[in-house]
Amino acid sequence: MMTSRNNYGAIDHFRIIAAILVIAIHTRPLATYTVYGDFLLTGILARLAVPFFFMASGFFLFRKSSEPSGPSWKMVHRYAYRIGLLYLLSILIYLPVNLYAGYFKEFGWLGLVKDVLFDGTLYHLWYFPALFLGIYLTVYLYKKVPFPLLFAITGLLYMIGLLGDSYFGITIMSPRLHAIYSQLFTIFDYTRNGLFFSPIFLALGASLGIRPGSFHSVRVSAVCFAVFLGLMLAEGVLLERHGWPRHDSMYVFLVPAAYYLFQWLISLLGKSNRNLRQISTWMYIVHPLIIVLVRGVSKVTDLSWLLLSNSVSHLVSVTLLSALVAIVITKIGAKQQALPPSAGQC
Repeated sequence: MMTSRNNYGAIDHFRIIAAILVIAIHTRPLATYTVYGDFLLTGILARLAVPFFFMASGFFLFRKSSEPSGPSWKMVHRYAYRIGLLYLLSILIYLPVNLYAGYFKEFGWLGLVKDVLFDGTLYHLWYFPALFLGIYLTVYLYKKVPFPLLFAITGLLYMIGLLGDSYFGITIMSPRLHAIYSQLFTIFDYTRNGLFFSPIFLALGASLGIRPGSFHSVRVSAVCFAVFLGLMLAEGVLLERHGWPRHDSMYVFLVPAAYYLFQWLISLLGKSNRNLRQISTWMYIVHPLIIVLVRGVSKVTDLSWLLLSNSVSHLVSVTLLSALVAIVITKIGAKQQALPPSAGQC
């Protein structure tokens, strides 16, 4: 039975967890105590966060459409416009950081274009062009081919991306294949982008959005998620032992693990919370700025032993400050929306 659009509270609550997992990836919270344990957390388990965000985008975009052909292009353009504005704002927010780091001198304008289209102008901003490109590619394929073929195409793209990510060691065994990927990396720095990474998760989210009866019960979804999460953990450990990964964003078992995680969250229901969506988004956007701030404050106040040297304290301080800033921004936005229109807006 179709669940109400107001019954996705578990998804909204997990957005906060996913945002914290992204912060963990960039702060390495267990590094002080166990480097290997930190790899298991940030190099494997936390990699569920971004696929979850992509699945949520695909789910809600297709869930809102009542047409068999999926969301209209007008709806897609409107959604992409909001993504583009948020991406532009994020670029502007981090412009001082880029200037301080000598970003434009080092990469030049061609590098800037590459980063804007694929890699992001800061290490976490790749998400926005990946979402932008992935949405258009997924919707186009959905309108042109049957669903099984859509999954086959996006799955193939993901497999290509795997060889440029955690399975990069395979390409080293083949000079010709290695040369192909070397050329690809002149266009973008990573294959976890809008061509190879996001489409499969957007398609999976879309499938749950338009086929509400296709997901399992809470118990079945939870068991399947646990099984595939364990397999992903084993996969990541084996790949690391063989020294294959070039990066650690993409795993074979990440796909079913993310799929059943999302099914589980749908089954849990709960009242939707728009504020949590906004807060998680801003936590994702501002946390690198907070990392810089925490580092600066720790040096000025001679608290490096607490805020930097202790990796758990570093994660906690960055997370709390990021959440605080995100809550303030969300409340300001909510107040502005609640204000009556001015004479010029009537």
